[in-house]
Amino acid sequence: MAGFSFSAPQISLEDEERERELLTEEERQKIQNDIYGLSVDLEDETEVMRQSAPRLMQRALGEIPVEEKAEYLEALETCPELVAQETPPLPFMRCDHYDANVSNIACLHATDLGTQF
Repeated sequence: MAGFSFSAPQISLEDEERERELLTEEERQKIQNDIYGLSVDLEDETEVMRQSAPRLMQRALGEIPVEEKAEYLEALETCPELVAQETPPLPFMRCDHYDANVSNIACLHATDLGTQF
């Protein structure tokens, strides 16, 4: 279980915005690519792997107990287009080197949309 450090330095929204303003365009692009799994260079990635990403992800999502993905299922029912837009399988799979179990945990966190409805 994760804990929060009460003695850790706090970063305010203003600090975050100031830091963001100091980024170069190249740094911003690298961050975006990293967030969306576009910066991963998989030398051994094949077309078959790319084509199998959605199927692998769905299979691994199916193995997660319902109670652990309740918000994901609610988001999928309420706004499937947004879930599809926010959780494209290929970047998740690339980011985790095609380890579907890791990718699906990330996918579930990315679709923690329950508080956004």
